[in-house]
Amino acid sequence: MERDLQQELNDLRKSYNSLKAHFDSYVLEHDQVVKELKESEQRFELLFDKAPLGYQSLDFDGNFIEVNQRWSDTLGYPREEVIGKWFGDFLSPAYREGFRKRFPLFKERGLIHSEFEMVHKNGDLLFIAFDGRIGKNQDGSFKQTHCILQDITQSKIAEKALRESEETYRMLFDSIDDAVFISESTGDGRSNRFVKVNKIACLRLGYTEEELLTKSSADINSERMQSMVASLMQDLLKRKHTVFETEHVTKYGRTIPVEISTNTEQKNGKFIFHSIARDISERKKAEMELIKSKELAEQSNRLKTAFLANMSHEIRTPMNGILGFAGLLKEQNLTGEDQQSYINLIEKSGARMLNLINDLIDLSKVESGMMEISFTYTNLNDKLDFLYNFFKSEAAQKGLDFYLESKISPKEAIVSTDQDKLFSILANLIKNALKFTTRGSIRFGGELKGENFEFFVRDTGIGIQEEKQKIIFDSFMQADSSLSRGFEGAGLGLSISKAYVEMLGGEIWLESEVGVGSSFYFTLPLVKKTMTETAITEQLLSNIDRENPGKTILIAEDDEDSMIYLSILVRNMEYKLLQARSGTQAVEICHNNPDIDLILMDIKMPFMDGVSATKLIREFCPNLVVIAQTAYALEIEKEKYGGIFDAYLTKPVNANELRQIINQYLVAGS
Repeated sequence: MERDLQQELNDLRKSYNSLKAHFDSYVLEHDQVVKELKESEQRFELLFDKAPLGYQSLDFDGNFIEVNQRWSDTLGYPREEVIGKWFGDFLSPAYREGFRKRFPLFKERGLIHSEFEMVHKNGDLLFIAFDGRIGKNQDGSFKQTHCILQDITQSKIAEKALRESEETYRMLFDSIDDAVFISESTGDGRSNRFVKVNKIACLRLGYTEEELLTKSSADINSERMQSMVASLMQDLLKRKHTVFETEHVTKYGRTIPVEISTNTEQKNGKFIFHSIARDISERKKAEMELIKSKELAEQSNRLKTAFLANMSHEIRTPMNGILGFAGLLKEQNLTGEDQQSYINLIEKSGARMLNLINDLIDLSKVESGMMEISFTYTNLNDKLDFLYNFFKSEAAQKGLDFYLESKISPKEAIVSTDQDKLFSILANLIKNALKFTTRGSIRFGGELKGENFEFFVRDTGIGIQEEKQKIIFDSFMQADSSLSRGFEGAGLGLSISKAYVEMLGGEIWLESEVGVGSSFYFTLPLVKKTMTETAITEQLLSNIDRENPGKTILIAEDDEDSMIYLSILVRNMEYKLLQARSGTQAVEICHNNPDIDLILMDIKMPFMDGVSATKLIREFCPNLVVIAQTAYALEIEKEKYGGIFDAYLTKPVNANELRQIINQYLVAGS
């Protein structure tokens, strides 16, 4: 029995020791777990508060549950001022309502990515980027948000600066007055395509930007220049920069001379070409005019030499007669017949000298612009009869048949013109015919053809060589200008006649064959006047006020006051009005409004002048009426524009003149 008890006691002792060992092991493990848990919590707290990114969590209503130290450092608020507050209270007013609407969507979406403008405690505005997710309960319902955040204010500022820089670059790129092309090529650089072009390039060549970006430099160069340009592009790969001249061809086939300045760089295995193309049409025109001026100067120098020799002869010859025979009159024992003969010769030489002086004075007045026109009523048939009677005796003395062949009826003969200049033109042509005709006949006359009178003088004289016919109307020129010529005269008559004809609004020409004779013709717009100029003006004004043509006028003008003034005038005339502040805008508006009937185009404007704009518009609207507004009233200023304008208005624009010119092209031409 005792033995059994002892065995049980031993078993109990073993069980106790085993349990104690297990308990001690559990206590040891528990202490280790507690220690590790505390260390883990310490690590989490250290990571949470020292993390490089901010952290926040929000409850179902968007109120703060937790933020870390980085969040407080970023926005300047201590944790106790944040917990429990609504997130929207820390946003700038511009973003507050947006958060109120978007927060429910975040809860449904599960993932969060957004940017907000938040307010620092010191009042500064910060751009904050958020990334996070939605924490859920075991049943899947919303529990809270978990977001990390980062201050991206500096990157936003840099992004804004970059965007502004790009906008500035694009503005400069598009506003430069020259065409800009950026192209790239691969391999040997023989072929390249455009990757960027500015607005001026599109306007000048007539293509849209999309069309140009499908082309290469070879597509816009003229055929005769392509091989030269290809060679230069190869050379450019070595020199990096070059300047050369070529010819661009527009979409409509017009050739434009241009000066190209090109730089190249190599990037990512590609050659990038930066090219600026300047339209040098005016420069080329100036060069041609300079060459022409040089040729004219050389010709003028030759003419001056011929003139001096001719004048020496023409002055000395009558002076020799005057002085010579005046000296003979002093001799004694002269018969009355001899004295009368000498006096007649002196008078003849004096008359020849007086004619020369008068011609020189008239030519000087014409060339200096001092010659005036005086219109009076005259009878053309009376003038022609007078000329016939005046010259028929001289023709008879030379044995020439002299005929007047006029087809002007008495009803047509009374016209308004400068009768002195008309007489001078016809007299010069008849005298010229008498001088160079030794046999045969001279015929002259006129007839009404349409609204112009055409006059003629025909002779059977020596005729004029074809190469001389081009210069016969120049001052001091004769068909025979050699020292051995057999005809007197300074060669001023035809030059004066041409000037008078053009002053009266006509034109003059000739037909001639050496040894057969010459025929001179000229026209004058001698139309009867049935009312005064004032009456005509009043009629034009009343017509344009009565009629409402319903047409469109574009005013291209950069000056604000001038634009207001012209707009008021055009609106008062009940036209539809469009406005452009530059030549570039004018071209774009014409592209988009093909129903424009007339343009009032200022010559001087920014970005593109009125001349360049009109040339581009003429390519796709060749019949559009374009009236130039210019501050220059001189004819020489108008001539340099090459006739691209239909008419001119001189600034300051007169209201009546504007009405009359619009009436001429839009009302009368309707």
